[in-house]
Amino acid sequence: MKILIVDTETTGLSNIDEVIEIALSLYEINLDDYSAVKTLSYTGRRCPSVPINPRAQQIHKISLSELLGKDFDHKEVSSLLNKADILVSHNATFDARMLEPLYPGIKDLNWRCTLKQWPWPLLSGRSLASIATELNISRAQAHTADGDVDILSACLFHQGSDGKYLKNLINSGNYSFKEVYEDPFKRTANAISPEAQQASKNLLGIISAIIADKSLPDAEIEFINNWIKNSPISGTTWPGNVLVERINRILADGKVDEDERSNLLSILNEMINGTLKKVCDKVSEKPLPLDEIDAINFLDHTFCLTGNFLLGHKDICELKIKNRGGLVAGSITKKLDYLIIGSLGSDQWKHGNYGTKVQKALEYKLNSIPIKIIHEETLSKFL
Repeated sequence: MKILIVDTETTGLSNIDEVIEIALSLYEINLDDYSAVKTLSYTGRRCPSVPINPRAQQIHKISLSELLGKDFDHKEVSSLLNKADILVSHNATFDARMLEPLYPGIKDLNWRCTLKQWPWPLLSGRSLASIATELNISRAQAHTADGDVDILSACLFHQGSDGKYLKNLINSGNYSFKEVYEDPFKRTANAISPEAQQASKNLLGIISAIIADKSLPDAEIEFINNWIKNSPISGTTWPGNVLVERINRILADGKVDEDERSNLLSILNEMINGTLKKVCDKVSEKPLPLDEIDAINFLDHTFCLTGNFLLGHKDICELKIKNRGGLVAGSITKKLDYLIIGSLGSDQWKHGNYGTKVQKALEYKLNSIPIKIIHEETLSKFL
């Protein structure tokens, strides 16, 4: 039997983020004693069409500048996928979801998930870090795709298990993936305010016109910078706020060198042809299904906030809820009563927790869990 151990690093966690690093290790398994021999491996990086979430970059330390012009060897990756009888990942739901746009049908392969199909004895925690610590396995290369593949392999083939960990995992059966609720581009578009939607469309139009001739003189860089700064929404929401910060760094020394110019032109091309365009194309489709309610019961009910709020900083909004007897949670759970969506969207709306919270709440609602999803405007009526 051949198993392929898989790990990815990505631009972020949402459904519209992308894989930027992949590592694969193919092992030949002797089913008599469950010993393993590595036969093939592959590690590669690719340049994404979306920005890297700063939180993700803080973990994997991969910058966009390291990825420009790079791509996976798709033939090699596909060959390894086809050779494997079983694919193994510590979070199969995430890794398969992130790889599916590049390798359609990957979820139909025979997967095992060491996070959900727990093959180990009771340990201190379910994270790969906790497992490695319990088994005295070095984590020197943690949070790189190849490093995590090596760590997971060492845990799964740990000598003290006499093959039991691997046997338990193989015998746990094919891992079942849950269906994603809706088109992630539509979900993201619906979760941001109309003002932010229009600002993004306007920004795309400006950038498209400027780089149509595939050149980017200093005057045009200055024009983009000033246009965003003079647009209240564009200058304070993604991607305008991030783009202004990048341009300011380029202009800080009073000159634009050719590497900076080329890099910025490449980024602008990615913006108008990548995920931002796909999101903007979805803004006229079916809106996010918000709940219409006649009253909010604050006392001992749990609220979760996502996005930016006209009422003020999220801490202020949370304090207003607590003053009315409500409880505030940082994530979506089955015990949540209300998810409140800020009217200004968020600078993380495209690649962070905002989209994830909305999607999770919608999935729970589909399973008859009575979470109410309401807009900031509705909340403000009852504060």
